[in-house]
Amino acid sequence: MSVALEAINILLDEPTLRDINIARSIISKSPYTFVIVKKGNIIFTSRKEQIVSIISAIEDMKDSIEGSVVGCNMVGKAAAFLYRFSKTKGVYSVKGTKTGIALLIMSGIPCQIDEMIPKVVSDVDRRMCPFEDVINGSESSEEVYEIIKNKLKVG
Repeated sequence: MSVALEAINILLDEPTLRDINIARSIISKSPYTFVIVKKGNIIFTSRKEQIVSIISAIEDMKDSIEGSVVGCNMVGKAAAFLYRFSKTKGVYSVKGTKTGIALLIMSGIPCQIDEMIPKVVSDVDRRMCPFEDVINGSESSEEVYEIIKNKLKVG
């Protein structure tokens, strides 16, 4: 375990750390790309693209996401804004960008990230994630939520 990870763990309360460990286990050992854990229980799973999963969870579960921990494959700025919007209390991700991690930290959301990456890119054509591009310049979680929801034509 790295020193940075140990420092983060000191700041976490025991229930949040437990939920982060559950999320890590689910993401690493299952076909799910996205999981929400709350009070030791798995309350949402998805195999879809991460942003689609986040928006689906927000739309389907509304306020019950608040106080939960999210586990996912990748955190960029768009995902971090959506985690702040949904008032999650912790995030575990396999990969994360500096801007995504910084936004989580500035929002008071502890996170554990296995690998830092320079940017979120498409697996298919290696282009920048369209959601990262479309929110460029946005500073409000509510604004980002509306932009992405409209781009996905949800609601």
